Order: sequence, then structure tokens, then C-alpha cells
Amino acid sequence: MKRVKTIRRESSRREDGVLKIQTKPSRLTLEVVETICAYVYMGAPYNIAAEAAGIPAGTEAGWRQKGMMYIEEIEETGAPTNPKHAECAAYAKAAVTARANWQMRLLRRSFQDSFRSTWIRDLALLERRDSINWQLREDKLERGDQEGSPDEEFL
Repeated sequence: MKRVKTIRRESSRREDGVLKIQTKPSRLTLEVVETICAYVYMGAPYNIAAEAAGIPAGTEAGWRQKGMMYIEEIEETGAPTNPKHAECAAYAKAAVTARANWQMRLLRRSFQDSFRSTWIRDLALLERRDSINWQLREDKLERGDQEGSPDEEFL
């Protein structure tokens, strides 16, 4: 049977009995936010943009999730449950705005180049990256729902 060696840690309590909490500095800096948003604006998915900026994809997804939850809490209750997530909310807004600007840039370019072949590539990129909003909904067209947009029926 293996013996497990336990290591005693120094007490994290100060002499007055108060716990001393050590926190590591956040990697969510203005430089990181600007870098990720620049890559997202160029068309990179969030996870690849984060990795290129030196941040693990899971960390970036956590920032976005915490930020969106913070924004929803403020909209619903007016007061957030965790005010520490304000930085994440600012990041989430910036990242979502960068993605929306990328999508609008592709749309503008596809309508300007509608007589060239590049518009197909742009719309295919939109469909692949955001299939919820850009995918042709065949189930609605097969049922004959009137809720589908005229563009979908035309395609």
C-alpha cells in the first residue's frame, strides 16, 4: 500500500484571525480584449481568436458566459449578484459587437458584389458560423408556414 505524504501548508490566517485571500491577476486586460475583438472582426471564431491572443478557449467562453449573465441580471433585476463580472460584461459586449460588425461587413460586401461570384462565399461563411440565424429553414418551407421570410422562400 502506498503512503500518501501530506504537506502542511502555512496558515492563511493573519495574527488577527482574518483570512487572507490571495488572488491571481486577471488575464482579462484591455490589450487581450482588443486583440480578440480584432480577430473576431476579421472573421475568426471566438475560440480561435482567443487562442491566437494567448488565452485558452474555455477561459474566453467563460468570460463571455459570465458577461452575458451579468448583462441579463442587470436588465432583469437592476442589480447584479456578482459585481466582479462587470469586466466580463464589457468584454462580452465588445466581442458580440465585433462579430456583428463582421457579419454586417460580409452582408454589405455580398450585396455590393451581387453580380460577382464572391457573394456566395460570404453568405456561406455566415451560414456556417451562425447557422441559427442564417441557415435556410427547410422545415418551415415544407410545411408552408407564412412565418418564413420572402428571402427564404426565394432561395
